[in-house]
Amino acid sequence: MFLLKPLSVLLKCLLVVVSLWAIAGCTSIPLSSPFVSREPVDVNLSIDAVEATETGGVYRLTGHTNLPESTKLSLSAIRRLDTTEAASFNQEPSYTILDRQITTVQQGTWEAALNLWRVAPSGQYQEAWQLEAKNLGVAPKPSETVLFQATLEPTQQSQNLESALERSRVLLRGDRVRFTPDGEVYVYTSRDLTIALPTGRTTPPVAQQPASPPVNQAAQPSPAPLTLDATSAPLNPDEMLR
Repeated sequence: MFLLKPLSVLLKCLLVVVSLWAIAGCTSIPLSSPFVSREPVDVNLSIDAVEATETGGVYRLTGHTNLPESTKLSLSAIRRLDTTEAASFNQEPSYTILDRQITTVQQGTWEAALNLWRVAPSGQYQEAWQLEAKNLGVAPKPSETVLFQATLEPTQQSQNLESALERSRVLLRGDRVRFTPDGEVYVYTSRDLTIALPTGRTTPPVAQQPASPPVNQAAQPSPAPLTLDATSAPLNPDEMLR
């Protein structure tokens, strides 16, 4: 018995050591603990899919990002136009915004629907620039592709967003970061898709009735020259964020 006693004591000691090791393993600090500092990561923003819906001219965009929850993003569809005016003056391409929507980040993902078509007075489906070009008597040559953009614009960045980025250890740097001509930072991604011009027609829109009786046109000043509106006017590359 005397010779076996040291062995039993040794086994008890080993059992105690194993128990302490198991307890230590269960109480180890998890990686998500606030006491563990995570390495900062670059901001990420992507367009995962652009899909045509059953409604003509409407496209559904989906994507993901590591921007904080409820961050506002601008989604837009843009077609390049080659115009005689652009070729004559500055040789820079022009762009027209077909549609623009604001969406929010939810659990690291976002989605939006953009409508590229409008209805002409005749009931024919057209893009907005086609309606304006006809009124202005110009014939720009459109590109075969539409550029879909997802952007965190400078105007959508606030103190709350900066604090949320700091808490999540996301830095506004990397290949998704751009700078405006004024040096402001924005986050940008895009995706090209070949999309034909609208075809077909629908019921013409109802003409709006005048709100007041007609007035003597001879007594009125000449109307101002017609110009493209803000949503369909051709843009140069520096103006695409404005």
